[in-house]
Amino acid sequence: MRHSHIAVIGAPLDLGQGRRGVDMALRRCGGQSELALTGLGYEVEDLGNIPVEQAESCAEGDAHAKYLAQIAAACERWARR
Repeated sequence: MRHSHIAVIGAPLDLGQGRRGVDMALRRCGGQSELALTGLGYEVEDLGNIPVEQAESCAEGDAHAKYLAQIAAACERWARR
């Protein structure tokens, strides 16, 4: 049975890597993706973004596991959602 409903949950997370901005890619392209999915018969529901700490507001931590605690907390919120 084919499902016809897709829910999108945003996770604007760019912690732990060297390049900023990857957190915005889906939202910038999201309108086009939603139109494509709607055209294929899917109902698309945007559930918004989970809260994610920003690099400027917290300590980096271990250089080999940057922002590990903040990333883990965001993943927990995403999983619960």
